[in-house]
Amino acid sequence: MLKRGVSDKDVSIVVQGPIIGETEKSDRCTYHLLESIRRCFPQAQIILSTWTGEDVSGLDYDLLVQSDQPKSVQIYYSGRLHLFTVNHQILSTYKGLKRADRKYAIKVRSDLVFHNNSILLYLDKYKQAGMAFGDWKLFSSRLITLPTYNFRRGMSFPFSVADWIYAGRLTDMLDFFDIPLLDMSGLVMRQTEKYPYLSDNIGAEQYNCVSFIRKHKLQFDFWGWESKDERYQKLSEVFYGQNFVFLPAKRMGVSSQKIGAAGYCAIPVLSSGLYTFCEWKRLFNHYGGGKLCFSYNPIEDIVYKIVYGMRRIVKKHFKELYAAGINKIRKMRR
Repeated sequence: MLKRGVSDKDVSIVVQGPIIGETEKSDRCTYHLLESIRRCFPQAQIILSTWTGEDVSGLDYDLLVQSDQPKSVQIYYSGRLHLFTVNHQILSTYKGLKRADRKYAIKVRSDLVFHNNSILLYLDKYKQAGMAFGDWKLFSSRLITLPTYNFRRGMSFPFSVADWIYAGRLTDMLDFFDIPLLDMSGLVMRQTEKYPYLSDNIGAEQYNCVSFIRKHKLQFDFWGWESKDERYQKLSEVFYGQNFVFLPAKRMGVSSQKIGAAGYCAIPVLSSGLYTFCEWKRLFNHYGGGKLCFSYNPIEDIVYKIVYGMRRIVKKHFKELYAAGINKIRKMRR
């Protein structure tokens, strides 16, 4: 157990989203997540925020919140259709947080799993705020989340913060999710196309952040998907440095039951372009007023460049081999 950090008795944990896997079957992701929370955070308040009609039998929680689902919309991304569930996340998370009664809160999607309670070590740990960019400090204390896209790795999606898990003070979490639902009727549509393209609109992670920023900074004008605009790239890093802690999944003590140590849960130097913890520390020191002492790690940069460069080459010229390799690695990581 922890020797320092926030006590789990001061934490509410909101499991949000659909119930994944039937309770009596082995693929019951939500069951395993709730079981891991009870084991790793025995004194925490567990709130299950899901949809009306979902089967919650056999699940372990303290409070149940059931809501009517928002309208589902499909959107093109990476060559196929995906459900665009940004409103589902906002609604289920906010309604769950409204029932929380502890000082701190963790919001987690219903297909992750905890391996330990290491995340408690980082709540309220990084408190400095740089005066030079103080107008971008929008929380009373930083939210913890998984590493997000790094534009220096060719993943230029400004104001896109990984949304699988957030942790922080309850007041800040409520503020972050107290935003309007996305008006799906306003999505950009291409002529002759039946479904919108994500590249023409805005990602779920971006919508959360952009809507929150607009609530506090009314003149903020970014709205989009991928952008090479250096002004937005810098401002997004200011936003990250002032308001978030990018904590790799292994350090946080979580993984995905669906894809293991992949996606946002990947080891950053082996990912397709996520910030490493060392790179976040640089953002914290440069934009967030931090004074962390840490050694530059050239090996990390070299490995990252080699792995990321090879991935881009294989993905571009050997698509089938790339897909097969990624699927095999994901199975091994589970």
